Amino acid sequence: MSEEQFQTRGRRLFDTTINVQSAVGAFAGAAAACALGYFTLVSRVEKLEGKDIVHEDRMSRIEVGMREQRSETNQQLREIKDGQKEQSEKIDKLRDLMIQNSPMGRQDMRRWVK
Repeated sequence: MSEEQFQTRGRRLFDTTINVQSAVGAFAGAAAACALGYFTLVSRVEKLEGKDIVHEDRMSRIEVGMREQRSETNQQLREIKDGQKEQSEKIDKLRDLMIQNSPMGRQDMRRWVK
């Protein structure tokens, strides 16, 4: 190289020469950064999957509880309905008994009522 070429090369704004050590260091740093990013991503995904499993278990317990509560409510409503039928029958019997025992319902008491 001549002296002039060396001086013009030294005056450049950007040095475009590549140093092998710098290139190897840059590639190694990039590989390390990619590996770190990958393992960080994998750990975050595992945490999210763990939370998802816990969430699914919780929601399934809530759904089972809701089904049990619904069946218990239906059973209680059936019991109330049966109790109402029994009470209605008792009231009907009492009404019939009162009608039969009223003075107008008995033959021997009719003449006394008039």
